[in-house]
Amino acid sequence: MKKMMKMAVLVAALTLSVNANAQVRLGVKGGINTSQVSISIDDWKAENRIGYFIGPTIKFNLPILGLGMDASALYEKREAKVTGPMGLVNTVVKSEQVIVPINARFSFGLSESADIFVFGGPQVAFNLGKQEQELIPKFADWTLKSSAFSVNVGAGIFLANHLQATIGYNIALGSTGDVVFSVDGIKETRKKYDVRNNVWQLGVAYYF
Repeated sequence: MKKMMKMAVLVAALTLSVNANAQVRLGVKGGINTSQVSISIDDWKAENRIGYFIGPTIKFNLPILGLGMDASALYEKREAKVTGPMGLVNTVVKSEQVIVPINARFSFGLSESADIFVFGGPQVAFNLGKQEQELIPKFADWTLKSSAFSVNVGAGIFLANHLQATIGYNIALGSTGDVVFSVDGIKETRKKYDVRNNVWQLGVAYYF
């Protein structure tokens, strides 16, 4: 017990020390995305459509040269037009979710007023909209997961001590939903296929 208490005190002291030396900036982030949906069945296509994201963000510059972190809580909307074999399925699927990306970043100074940086880290998403969406025709249902885990990679530029622009790619770890087929609700005809949604993101942020 004493060792655990000493360890907890040490971790708390280190955390306070880092926070005391870190430069913390609050801001607002927004941008557009384009989905890359894949389905584990042949002869299906998903046409990219533009979505968007927006919400608060926070950035930490750590005392180690060039290192930092950022975290956000963003409302995000994604869309994709799904087409099945011979046009039998032709509909737009949508998702609304809160995403929480947490990225480590490494910056390279270009000048006193400009830095470029690379970033990467985990992201968790929580579905807000309808989890089940009926495809056209009615023998297929598109079901979203209530939550999903993914990772981000990307690069950006920080200008004039306030403005930031980024390009990133979000990679789904595991399926983000599934498609179920059935004929007139007959249980024996039900077939389930995994759906995965990777996303390109273009973002801008303003830090106060």
